[in-house]
Amino acid sequence: MAEERNIYDDALFGILQNEGQIYPFLDVIFGFLYRRTDFYKIQHDENDKMGFPMGMAGKIVQKAFKKYCDIAMENDAQQLKKNQVLKESEIPLPVATVEVVTSEQGEDKLRETNAAKSHRGKVIQTSEKKNIELTQTDFQKNAESYNGAIRNNYSWAQTIKDLDVRVKQVPQNVILGKSVKVDIKPNSLTVRVLNEEGWTTELDGELSFRINVEDSVWTLFPGEHVHVNLEKVQERFWESLMKDEPKIDLKEIDNSQPMEDLDEETQAKVNELLYNERQKQLGLPTSEQKSYQREKPDPSCSHLLHHPFQDLLIVLSYF
Repeated sequence: MAEERNIYDDALFGILQNEGQIYPFLDVIFGFLYRRTDFYKIQHDENDKMGFPMGMAGKIVQKAFKKYCDIAMENDAQQLKKNQVLKESEIPLPVATVEVVTSEQGEDKLRETNAAKSHRGKVIQTSEKKNIELTQTDFQKNAESYNGAIRNNYSWAQTIKDLDVRVKQVPQNVILGKSVKVDIKPNSLTVRVLNEEGWTTELDGELSFRINVEDSVWTLFPGEHVHVNLEKVQERFWESLMKDEPKIDLKEIDNSQPMEDLDEETQAKVNELLYNERQKQLGLPTSEQKSYQREKPDPSCSHLLHHPFQDLLIVLSYF
């Protein structure tokens, strides 16, 4: 699908060159949607055949942005891995040394060497079998497990509104969506992949909390993984994706919330606090002080506001 959309690149690149910057370019795109489509028309009831329910258009834009943002982060992570491999390959190997021993010492030296090799082999074998336990600090460094965790065959990340799940056991020959079955239910998630042995279940379990099925989607990255985006019903951070998996410590994750995710009233309050802080730093009146100055009466006219014969004086002035 992405390759088919490349046919529009020349036209879009021409618009971008003409506008010169990203924001005017996006303004052209959304302006077109406003003028020529029903993208911004709001459906007030089920009988409306045009437009979308309140807030749906914004979610569509967010999902389109998130789709390619995830692809970019995936490519960046792969590039970092390649760079790390290149760095490790550049480390010079230690120079071999040869020790010359006499015939009398040879037999004893050979026994010591064989014993050392045997011991070293056991140490290496033990270290390879030992599982390295990852901490939440390790999870936070990886975009695939940010605010989440890495499990045996999948990883998950989250914001306060949604979750991103990556099921990694996808064979190289799985390149079509029909080779994957994803069953998203309000309380459970199942991912099955078709391989040479038939359909295998890669992920199946009961979710920790309810999700919104209509706003949840999945995408196949051919030969790599299945990406599932789940929209939460309740805005909260989860301690685990599945009920039967180990819980993470919510005190160690990033609990901050982007401004655009806040409601209008909260955004207005935050903006007011930021404005007042800047005003204080510049030695200027805050919004509250400005409001007080507007409501405070002029001292030179205060005697008129409380004059007992104010109304009579106004009437007499007409005669």
